[in-house]
Amino acid sequence: MSRFGDVAEVVASIDFYPKDDFLAYMFFGLSKGFSGASPRFEDMVNRGSAYLYFENSRNNKDCMFYRYDDILWSGSVNGGLISGKGRGIAVNDTWVCCFDGEFEDGCPVGLSEFRWVAWDKVYSFFNSDGTYLVNGKSNSVSNFTFNAGHYHDGLVWFRKNDQYGFVNAQKNAATSAYIRPAYKSVLSDFSGGVAAVTRSNGEEILIDKEGQFVDYTDAQKQKNLEAERKKQEEARLAQIRKEQEEQERLYAIQQENELKRNCVGRKIAWKERISYDTSGGGIGGILLSAAGLGTTDYDIEYTAIVESMIGDTAVKAIVSNARIISPGWASANWLKYKSIAQEEAYKAVGQTRVKELPEFYLVK
Repeated sequence: MSRFGDVAEVVASIDFYPKDDFLAYMFFGLSKGFSGASPRFEDMVNRGSAYLYFENSRNNKDCMFYRYDDILWSGSVNGGLISGKGRGIAVNDTWVCCFDGEFEDGCPVGLSEFRWVAWDKVYSFFNSDGTYLVNGKSNSVSNFTFNAGHYHDGLVWFRKNDQYGFVNAQKNAATSAYIRPAYKSVLSDFSGGVAAVTRSNGEEILIDKEGQFVDYTDAQKQKNLEAERKKQEEARLAQIRKEQEEQERLYAIQQENELKRNCVGRKIAWKERISYDTSGGGIGGILLSAAGLGTTDYDIEYTAIVESMIGDTAVKAIVSNARIISPGWASANWLKYKSIAQEEAYKAVGQTRVKELPEFYLVK
């Protein structure tokens, strides 16, 4: 190419494959890296149908399998469905899937590997590293593995993100053939319409083919029985402790009251409260009062010497001292009223008071 005196030479090399060889080329690119032995396209001499696993559902969030027909397969075919171990490739107008694993009646069991790409027969070009181009844009292969058991009673367990569920040959949640992966483990396959699984909380249960709870396993029933016995025993011991504590409390009160009945000449004490409006008047006082902050409480502790008993339930004592122990204040004038409260409390010194036994406490 020559323009304005500049000369450039461009050389492009393009490999063309015969139409009949393109499927083998796709399989070679997509199957590289399978954990099994190196797959060979020439081993796929049979054609059959199967349900192929696709983790990211395209249409139905509960559907992970899609039926494909006319699959090239290296294993056996029974009744039109691929079976046994082998490798295969499925192609249609929008998807290509290469896979390696074991199948029962067209359904994957054991550990299977799947590699999917979306493509367009007109605009897609596959590279030897498994990537492909669609309309000039490079895309990556979607790799999925499927780990499952073997079919029992029409269903098979499968593992997804460390959780277990079940599917049957139809692979369609709308026909109640799909039990969501929500279990910690599978203890036993389906038999007689039930299977044993472990819930995420460790409980061992039996479920039906709808995934509904049927019963606990015998082992779990024993665990539940032991847990219930333990719970009842703990409740019984807690009740005993509660009764003992109540007896001790009543005994302590009895002892305390006994001491109080024989406390002539002893020092006793009790508490009383004096309250004042300390809002101070004015607009500020009005606002404080409106907010419930215009009152100050002063807790007074009085001490006295017991002079005599009055029956078995009260004493007559002479007040010997009075002191503020906890001024609870709300306004800025609380300190001003503290001396007033203290002076008022001191007026009780020397007075004779009669106090019931529960109203006072002994002072050491």
